[in-house]
Amino acid sequence: MLKLTGTMIAATVLLSAPVMADLKLRVTPQNEGAWVKVSENGSPASNVQITTNVPGSGTFTTDEHGRAFVTVASNRSGSVKFRAMDQEGNLAYKMALIHKDK
Repeated sequence: MLKLTGTMIAATVLLSAPVMADLKLRVTPQNEGAWVKVSENGSPASNVQITTNVPGSGTFTTDEHGRAFVTVASNRSGSVKFRAMDQEGNLAYKMALIHKDK
């Protein structure tokens, strides 16, 4: 009986936990920025906030197709970390090399 109770408690905890979204980023670099496409559980994710690790780049929001063009405010080419956060707080990260025209 004790073993069955432990199994029932574990099952209850697992079933009551929130469902984690499978948030994915695809980054396509372009001069001075990148197209970012976000999908959640295989479908385009709209209204997802996109930020970078470059100061002054701002915040961008995906459209109904899960896309946003993210401009990168930097004086030189370099590796940029993109972060996506949906409205439930799920996060995804992706690094990409962004070229700066001189």
